[in-house]
Amino acid sequence: MIGGSFILEWLNETVAIGSLIVTIISLTVSIFAVVLVIRFRRELSLSEQVANVPELLYREYIYRKLPSPIIIDGKELSTLKEARNAVRQQIKRGKTPEEIFYGKNSGLQNEFSYQVSVGLQHIGLLILMGAIPIKLVLLDIGLLIVEDWKYCSKLVKEELRENAPRLKTNKKLSEPIYFQRRHAEWLVHAAALYLHNYWEGEKVNELFSLLGDARTMQKREKELRKSEPGLVSDKTSKEIEKFLYNAN
Repeated sequence: MIGGSFILEWLNETVAIGSLIVTIISLTVSIFAVVLVIRFRRELSLSEQVANVPELLYREYIYRKLPSPIIIDGKELSTLKEARNAVRQQIKRGKTPEEIFYGKNSGLQNEFSYQVSVGLQHIGLLILMGAIPIKLVLLDIGLLIVEDWKYCSKLVKEELRENAPRLKTNKKLSEPIYFQRRHAEWLVHAAALYLHNYWEGEKVNELFSLLGDARTMQKREKELRKSEPGLVSDKTSKEIEKFLYNAN
């Protein structure tokens, strides 16, 4: 019996160790796979890179699913697209974004506005990492990106960045770079520059009241893009420069 108990204990320990080893191997493989995907996508041709981008944009941003439905004008809405359209209707009726999101009894600032800022952050980070091409994103939804910043910028600046960490730097910045939503802020400035360079009209003119003149937007875009060494590869940075500034 003593020998049998010893064998059982030995088998249990062996199984436990084996399970631990399998878990460690699985985690290692998963991390390695993610790194390979990002690195592989950076080396793809443009046609190969854009294959799955529309689906990604819809899932992570345009049609982003809300954690729980929100009520606007008595309607239960479950995606950013539905909520965005409802907000547009309220603006057409004369309400300002401040009244909609920060008016009496409004709870949208912690729901719709927050999820919009998350979507912008995800897309901005993916572009900077070289996972998706800036040209395709801005050609498709550049105007939407700037519009959504109007809906969430107050939340970002006054709530998410309250007592938030700031970037350590010896460089003189136009304003501090905060940890929260910094890649969203970069994306908005990049989209604004694209619109300023190639389009005109009332909505484009609104950019100046929202973000400042062209020189101010250019300076902030570069500050945000170059603030984290190692995040943006030389190849990706050159693609951004070429698209936004016609740089060779």
